[in-house]
Amino acid sequence: MKIASSKCYSGKLQVPTHNEGVLVCPPAERFGDVLAGNIRQREESYLFDGQLEDYDFQGCRFRTLADQSREEMLRAAIAYTSSYRNLSGDHAHWRSSSPLIFAGHQPDLFHPGVWAKNFAMGAFAASRGGVAINLLIDADVPKSTSLKVPTGSPEAPILERIALDDVPIAVPYEDWEIMDENLFRSFGSRVAAAIKPLVADPSIGMYWQKVLERSRSERHVGLCLSQARHQLEGEWGLRTLELPQSHCCETEAFRWFTAHMLAQLPRLHEIYNASVTQYRQDHHLRSAKHPVPNLVEENGWLEAPYWIWDAENPRRRRLICRLCGDELVLADGAGLEIPLAITPDADAGTAVGQLADISRRGIRIRPRALMTTMFARLLCSDVFIHGVGGGKYDRVTDSIMHHFFGINPPEYVVLSGTLKLPLSQSGSLASKLRSIKRLLRDLKFNPDRFLRHAFADAEFQSWWDWIENKRRWIHTPKNIENAHTRHREISRSNEELQSFVAERSQQLYSQQEKIMAQLRADTILSARDYAFCLFPQSQLMHYMLDILPKAL
Repeated sequence: MKIASSKCYSGKLQVPTHNEGVLVCPPAERFGDVLAGNIRQREESYLFDGQLEDYDFQGCRFRTLADQSREEMLRAAIAYTSSYRNLSGDHAHWRSSSPLIFAGHQPDLFHPGVWAKNFAMGAFAASRGGVAINLLIDADVPKSTSLKVPTGSPEAPILERIALDDVPIAVPYEDWEIMDENLFRSFGSRVAAAIKPLVADPSIGMYWQKVLERSRSERHVGLCLSQARHQLEGEWGLRTLELPQSHCCETEAFRWFTAHMLAQLPRLHEIYNASVTQYRQDHHLRSAKHPVPNLVEENGWLEAPYWIWDAENPRRRRLICRLCGDELVLADGAGLEIPLAITPDADAGTAVGQLADISRRGIRIRPRALMTTMFARLLCSDVFIHGVGGGKYDRVTDSIMHHFFGINPPEYVVLSGTLKLPLSQSGSLASKLRSIKRLLRDLKFNPDRFLRHAFADAEFQSWWDWIENKRRWIHTPKNIENAHTRHREISRSNEELQSFVAERSQQLYSQQEKIMAQLRADTILSARDYAFCLFPQSQLMHYMLDILPKAL
């Protein structure tokens, strides 16, 4: 199966390594073309199976569902954002018919390279009279409930993990409420104290005050973090909307999309796995977990690319399905089974209502990464802005959309950046280290080069005899009879000469250790993945409001 991917992503996507770097793909001057092409496809309801045909989502046509999705997503994003941020009447001019620019990420303390997507999304939407919506992927499980913070001294920095809350790591953001009030409230001061020896004015203090303000009315940790960050964006002039994925899943349009995908699960299952397998082959990946695991089939049950869990037991489980007569049974493999009135040929209307009832019972059915972006790109947005990881893996989504719907997938944009903490590094240590390693190797295998001209040495005769012995054997032509003896005598000469260059070797080993310590320090000081709240506000504003716009 050949992956039909957006044409500008055939090469490698790599984040910039230099400070204040920006990656934009396709080039910014093509943004308008990408937007216009995607809008044209949507207005034509896409080119399905080679003909202009309005695709049927089992009772709801593509054009109708796309219009409904856009309207519901915009309305939900305005309602959600208005709950914590004054939109200053901006929403009065926003229409679902306007260009909709989407991006998405987990509601955590991400690094500035991720944050750059939000500013690019806002700038792009503003320049085109559109609306920017950032999806908060709260169905994901936090990778950590602590923050990595550099501390120590510039000469000997170390990394410290600062705990944010005391909660099992397997709980999705959607159900992660503040557990340890004291730990949560003191997080900002503990982070500030840890990084103070390296960064005198981190923005964590100002930012955490906003987080604590939000925590008075919002108990979900991820939403406290993201709402405070979004308020800060508003103060910097960014006019964007945000919407948790969990809110998106409560729209009727999303339930209709889900009902159809589950009803067509045997076909989706086959296409999904074939696309993932082809991606692995194309990119020479051996791990069965990358880019995502294949969907499994066990005892007549098919795994769907969705998660399921309930509010009382917020641990994500695989959603598995089996068709039984005129019903599709949804299960979690741990005792929960839910009948859904849907078959591959039936109208999905009843199932859509049942999915709403399931949600009211506290049962969460949430899409995995590829299905999330498929829904957003296919039915909601005009352009989706990915980071590098999402940009790579959504090539699989392109393939699934192409083979499942018979369409040329809409193009997306990849954007990422690199911003490093204002910490000085030691310079070009790597080249110095290579030079020292070359000298040490030379001292081991060619000690005579360092002794030949030291005629004043009191032990001249002792080491000169070994130099002569080595020279004699090197100039002796090698043959079958003398090969072993020749090698032994050359090696023996080198070994006997080591004591005469020991002081020089020790000096170089000492220099090597110091440089390696400096390199370890530089690795900590120059990392690009520190949370945005560890940076000075002035540095963040300069990058987001001055550097980034020039790349766009």
